Amino acid sequence: MARPKVSAPVFNPLGSTYYATQSVSLSSATPGDIIKYTLDGTKPSETNGTVYERPFGVSSSLKALAIAYKDGMETSDMAVAVYTIEA
Repeated sequence: MARPKVSAPVFNPLGSTYYATQSVSLSSATPGDIIKYTLDGTKPSETNGTVYERPFGVSSSLKALAIAYKDGMETSDMAVAVYTIEA
C-alpha cells in the first residue's frame, strides 16, 4: 500500500508582480509537517533549504521553491512561486 502524500505548501501571497517588499508565508494542509524552502533556485529537500518558521520578506525578484515532509509519509510535490518586484 502506498504511503499517503504530504500536502504541497502554499505561498501567500502567490507569486506575481508587486511594487513593494512582500511578507511571504507558507502553509500546508498536513498537520505536523515540516516545510523547507529556497530562494536561490535550488531544489529544496529534507537536507537542503531553510526550515519555514515565520514569514520572510521578498524585496527583489526571485523564484521561491518549497516542499513539505513528515515521517511516515511521502514528500509533497514542489510548490513554486515567482516574485517580480518592480521598484
